[in-house]
Amino acid sequence: MARSRRATGFLQPFIEVLPQPLFKTSAPTTSDKNYDIGQVWVYKSGDTRTAYIYGGTDSSDDAVWILGGPGSSDVDTISGDSGTATPSSGNINIVGGTNITTTGASPTGDDVSVDLDDAISLATSVTSPIYTVAAATDLSILGVSGQDVIVTLGGSAGSENFIVEAADSTELWKVASDGTITFSSLTVTGAFTSSGGAISLNASSNFNTVINSGTSTGSVTIGNSAAGAITVASGSGISIDTATASSFTVTGTGENLTLASVGGSVLMSSTENAALALYLHANGGTSETIQIHSDQGTGASSVYLLSDVGGLTLEATALASADAINIVATLGGIDMDSALQTNIASSQDAADALRFISSAGGIDIDAVGEAGQDINITNTGGSLVLVATEAIADGVVLQSTNGGIDILAPGAGAGLDIDIVNTGGSINLSATEADAGALSLTAANGGMAISLGLALIADAAGNVEINSSAGTILIGNDDVDQDMDFGTDGERTVTVGSTNGAAALVLQAGTGNITMTGTVDSISSKQVINSGSTITFKSSPLICTADDTGGVATGTGGDINLLSFKEGLIMEQFIIGTQTIIKPVMNSAGLLASLDLTNGDGVEYNFGAARSLSEYAFTIGTDAAFFFQVEMTVADISGGNPYIIGFRKSESNNATYSAYTDYYALGMIAGTSATNITLTSELNGGGQTLQDSGTVWTGGDGGTVTLQVLVSAAGVVTATIDGGDPSSPLAYTFDSADVVCPFIHLVHNGDAGAINIVSMSVGYQ
Repeated sequence: MARSRRATGFLQPFIEVLPQPLFKTSAPTTSDKNYDIGQVWVYKSGDTRTAYIYGGTDSSDDAVWILGGPGSSDVDTISGDSGTATPSSGNINIVGGTNITTTGASPTGDDVSVDLDDAISLATSVTSPIYTVAAATDLSILGVSGQDVIVTLGGSAGSENFIVEAADSTELWKVASDGTITFSSLTVTGAFTSSGGAISLNASSNFNTVINSGTSTGSVTIGNSAAGAITVASGSGISIDTATASSFTVTGTGENLTLASVGGSVLMSSTENAALALYLHANGGTSETIQIHSDQGTGASSVYLLSDVGGLTLEATALASADAINIVATLGGIDMDSALQTNIASSQDAADALRFISSAGGIDIDAVGEAGQDINITNTGGSLVLVATEAIADGVVLQSTNGGIDILAPGAGAGLDIDIVNTGGSINLSATEADAGALSLTAANGGMAISLGLALIADAAGNVEINSSAGTILIGNDDVDQDMDFGTDGERTVTVGSTNGAAALVLQAGTGNITMTGTVDSISSKQVINSGSTITFKSSPLICTADDTGGVATGTGGDINLLSFKEGLIMEQFIIGTQTIIKPVMNSAGLLASLDLTNGDGVEYNFGAARSLSEYAFTIGTDAAFFFQVEMTVADISGGNPYIIGFRKSESNNATYSAYTDYYALGMIAGTSATNITLTSELNGGGQTLQDSGTVWTGGDGGTVTLQVLVSAAGVVTATIDGGDPSSPLAYTFDSADVVCPFIHLVHNGDAGAINIVSMSVGYQ
C-alpha cells in the first residue's frame, strides 16, 4: 500500500507530498483501495500505457479509479444523425437499432461491426426499382399466419398490370387493375370454382370446345348440387353419346331431374328389342324414389301406364324392404278391377312383403258379387298377422253382423298356434252380451300362461275368472325383470290366498324388501324378527349407568350410560369431557341431546359400538345392504367440532372420533366449513380425509337436516343430504369382514348451540 510522503519545507518543517506513481501489469479494480486520493496507477501492457487516478470510494465502499490517459488518442464525443453521445466512465456505447446488430472486437480488438439482421422487420416500406437474389437461390415471400399478403397496383382502371414473365420476356400471367386475369395457358389440378360472374369457354370464336378429351378416365361434373341451374342450348340439336356397351346415367342428389317439352311430347324410348328396353333406375341409396307425376294444377291430367301386348308388372326384386312396393292415394281411393283375375304378389321373404296402406281412410276388400261369395286372405307359407300400430280405440276390427267369427288353425300338424299381437298398445278381449260363457279362455289339456301386458276386461257383473282344471296358473313366471301391480287403482279390497283347509300363502322377496304401507290391523305370528328400528322422538328416555353395579347415570369423561326409549330402543351414551347435564329430554324441537354447551365437551350416542355383537352391528360381505339416518336441528351450526353421524368400525369408544381406525360420517365440522356439510372418512388408520360437500346446512342456524349414510353389502358407502346427493361426494369402501356400527358424535367449540334429534332410522335398506 502506498502512502503520502513528507518533505522538508522552507517555511515549515514538513510538507505532505503525493507518492510516486505505481507501475502495474493490470488495470485497477474496485477492490484496489486504501490509497491516498490522487495516487497514480500506470497500467503497462506491451508498449501501451494507461494511467488511472484514485478518487476514493463510492457509497458502496468500492474503489473509484479515474481514467487519466485512454491511449494514443482521446475521444470526447461521438455524433449521430441526431444527437451527440458523451463518454461515461471512459466508454461510449455503439448499440444497434431495429434490424441492426453491433459487435465489439470484431474482426479485431479495436473494431466495432455494424450488421443488418438476417431477418428484418420493416415498420413502413422499402423503395427499390428491382430486387435480385443470388444465383441458385429461391425468392420467398412469407406471410404471417392469419394475415394476407397484399400487392397493390397504382390504379384501378385496368391500365396498371401485375405481370409474370419468362426469362425471354414472354408474358405468362397478367392481372390488370380492373380485375381482368390473362393466362398464356392454364392447367388446374384441383377444383375450379367461379363464385361470381359467368364462365365463358370459347365464347368469341368458331373453335370447338372440348372438356375431358384424350385418354383421361376421370369423371366430368358440371354444376353444383347445392344451387344453380344447368342450361344446355344448341341451334342444331343436342347429342349425348356414350361409348359402346356403356350406360348413360343422369342422377340428382336431393333434387329433381326434369325432362320437359313446351310444345310437344317428351319421348323416352329404346329401339333395341331387349328384355329391359326402357329402364328407370334409382341407384344412389336405400331411400331414393322414382316418381312418375302428372302435375297440371286442377286439371284432369293423369298418368297412364300401358302395355299393348304383354302384361304390366310392378316388381321390387333388389331389396328385402318392408315397403318394397307402395301404391298410395292421398286424396282418393284405389280401384283395382279385373274381369278375369287380379294377382298381387311378392316373391320376397320379408316381414311385410305385401302391404295395403291408406293414410286418410280405411281399406275395404269387398266381394260385391252374388251372395255366398267368400273373401279369402291366405298365406300358404307362414303366418297371417293383423297388426294395428296406431293408438286408436279400434285399431284392428274383426266384425260379422250376421254370424260368428272363427279364428282357426286347422292344419293337420299338432302344436299350431294362434297369435294375436299388438306392438303399440293393449289387446282387449271383451264380450258385451250378458252370456254366462260370452268370453272364455280355456286350455282343455294343460295350463294357461298369461304374460304381463294383456288386459282382461270383466263382464257386466265385474268378474274375471282365470282357472285351470289341471296344472298351475302362472302369472309373471317368464324370468323377465318386470314389476306387477294388483289392485293398485281405486278403492277396493284385494284378497290373496284361501282360508280353506291346508291352504298356504307364501310372500317371497330375493335381495329386495317386502314393504307394507298403511295400518296393519293385527298380526298373529309364531315369531317376528326385527332387523331395524325407526323412531320419531316424542318422549324423554329413562337413563342409568351402564356399570354392572347399576345406579344413576354419571357425567365424568369416559362414563357410559344407558338410554331406554318407550319404543323398546336401547342406546349407549359415551360422555366426552365433564357433563353437568346428563339426560337428554324432550322439548318442542325434539330430543335435546347436546348436554352441556361447553367448549371441548360433548357426547357420542351408539348401540354398543365397542362390541362386535351389539345391536345393529353389521358385517361387510355377510350382511345385506344397510343404512343409518338421523334428522336433527342445530341452533348454531358453526359450533360443530364435530356434529356428525355415520358408521365406524367396532372398537372402544374414543372422545376424538378421528382416532377411530375406520369410519365414514357427515355433518357440521367448523374447521372445514362453517356453512356447508362436511364429509369425513378414514380407512385402516391411514389418515383422515375431510371434504366440503358443497351442500349447505338447510336453513343455516336453527335449520333441520336429514343426514343418511348407506352401505352396500360389499361395503361401498354413499351419503344423502335431505334425500339428495352431496354436490361433491366422497368415495369410500369398508374392508370385507369389517364389523361396523352406527354412531352420533357431538362435540362443541366456542360457538356451541342446542342440538335436537327429531327422528332416527337404522337397519337394512
